[in-house]
Amino acid sequence: MKKISKLISALTMASMIVLSTAGMTQAAKVLDVIVKGSKTGNSWKMGVMLQESLTAQGYDSEMVHTGSCVNTVDYSNKPTRPAFFLSSGSAYASDLRGECAIAPSEETYITTFFYRSQAMCTLKDNKVTNIFGKVKLEKFLKGKKRVTVASGASWPDGMFDGLEKQFGVDFVRVNYKGSGSQLKGLLAGDTDLLFTGYTTREINNPDVNCFAVSGDVEGKAKFSDLFPDWNLSTIGEFSYAHGSNIPANRMEEVKAALHESMKMDGKVKDFMTNSKYTPGYVLDKKGIGINAFWTNANQWGAGNK
Repeated sequence: MKKISKLISALTMASMIVLSTAGMTQAAKVLDVIVKGSKTGNSWKMGVMLQESLTAQGYDSEMVHTGSCVNTVDYSNKPTRPAFFLSSGSAYASDLRGECAIAPSEETYITTFFYRSQAMCTLKDNKVTNIFGKVKLEKFLKGKKRVTVASGASWPDGMFDGLEKQFGVDFVRVNYKGSGSQLKGLLAGDTDLLFTGYTTREINNPDVNCFAVSGDVEGKAKFSDLFPDWNLSTIGEFSYAHGSNIPANRMEEVKAALHESMKMDGKVKDFMTNSKYTPGYVLDKKGIGINAFWTNANQWGAGNK
């Protein structure tokens, strides 16, 4: 009986160790995706794709929609599950103007996520480009005293001053919350132009012509050529992943998981490729990180609060 009792005790102890180890493993695989922007923009779309990718990698991952900077700060200050959110230079500058900003630090900056060009778009029916791809913006603007531009509601004032000076036309902003709403404004005919991030949503829309971009995109005119004196001719979107309640010893693991999503996950990879993004793992290998973020944030007005 004593031998049987000892055997049962040993088996019980072994089971407890196994269960404990399994519990630790499960806890270590928790990683939620926070979206602090609207549900109509690219941040939500990318967040959903990342959550699905992490789940496929074996993570216990959930979507958390905080919807604003203030709510995100409140959420991160609580003892929540490990999570991250995507932020960018433009988002930080916008939040700063609203008196709430979440600055990255060496402890929270997980990895650079992507770099994306900005684009100037209009409806294809406006025929701003001809069959040879030559931009005829002057012809489109000729005779106009004002043109309306679908813009982000939180972007800084004076963004289009350089264009007004170049063309002698008032560029009047029509502000929207979320890039999806900006595109809808253009499609509805509420605006003449759209200034937005260059993504598959604009690229694949049969009614939209993004005739110029800020970066190097094959077959597209560059802002710097069309608008040489515009102070925003080289502006783009620099995105990174910001950790929330992620233990320091898990940061490299999370970074690797996000790089895996960029490289291998079909939805994430295709979205980045088709939108002409430069993925974060490429930038990370070049040592492009938090300092580049601050440069981009200042371009978007963080240095001019």
